[in-house]
Amino acid sequence: KGKGKGKGGGGKKRGRVGGPTSRSHKKTRAGRSATSDRKAHRARGLMELLEDAPDEARKAWLGAQAKPSAHSPRRFCDLSGNEAPYTDPSTKMRYAGRREYRLIQEMPALAVQARTLRNV
Repeated sequence: KGKGKGKGGGGKKRGRVGGPTSRSHKKTRAGRSATSDRKAHRARGLMELLEDAPDEARKAWLGAQAKPSAHSPRRFCDLSGNEAPYTDPSTKMRYAGRREYRLIQEMPALAVQARTLRNV
């Protein structure tokens, strides 16, 4: 057995002759540069796809209606935006916790009125 040969490694690693090659100079099977003739691929949006679609498919996509949700709508706090399990009985504002409830109690009447416009 010779030194540095075989599976054990141990020998000197030899570098490539001719220097490093970059990805842009790599040749394909046809002999052309890999990046020179390639067109940039761009994802098309839904509206672009629908423009090319037949009329039946376009009507199906644009006229699609969903059934009403089986789940109740999520309620969010009018002040913080967090999920709000509570509603203030006097102002009908939703709140998430004690801190928001105190803020509602301390708010001037005009501010409460402006915040409750979502219920109109």
